[in-house]
Amino acid sequence: MALERYSVGLQLYVQVRNEFKDQSCKIMSWCDRCCLTEPEGEECEGVRAYGGDMGVLRPKEKRVLIYVYPTRYLHDLFGYCDIDVYYTCDLKNNGRKTVKLPFDTRIYVKSKKRSSCGIFRNYLTPDLKLTRCGTVDLNPLDKCSPVNCDRKYGGHRPFYDRSKKRCAEAPACVGAATNDLPRHGLRTER
Repeated sequence: MALERYSVGLQLYVQVRNEFKDQSCKIMSWCDRCCLTEPEGEECEGVRAYGGDMGVLRPKEKRVLIYVYPTRYLHDLFGYCDIDVYYTCDLKNNGRKTVKLPFDTRIYVKSKKRSSCGIFRNYLTPDLKLTRCGTVDLNPLDKCSPVNCDRKYGGHRPFYDRSKKRCAEAPACVGAATNDLPRHGLRTER
């Protein structure tokens, strides 16, 4: 997986192969879930990959299934997607396999710069100055300025919390169900 500058999604790949010599298999696949691994734990809300395939694999045929996690911030993502592949070859040979696809596009890992890794070959230019930042929501490509949270997390964490230096969820708006609009109050605890 190599990152492409100005791309709008992180591409993930699963290769499947029909091992049978004389029978075709029907397959269906989709993304069960994706999660970002963060210091506070896993965050699976608002993270999703789209794609997959369905159809018939002839005997010994291989196919690459492509999934895309839509995001404009391809760097500093660390996590995985679980891809479910269902197959039916005959009455006895059918089932489901779950493939865990890890991804790691962090530019810095434990104070070590990874910009020379192959995944950044078409993403980082030699004239680009990188800055080591305190959190993944500060952009090392832009002098550690906060990322556009709404864009990075697809609307799930639309606000930048300056005290935590992280993107945060919008607080829930509370009010009486009988009112057309809330009269007052925001609930910030979850």
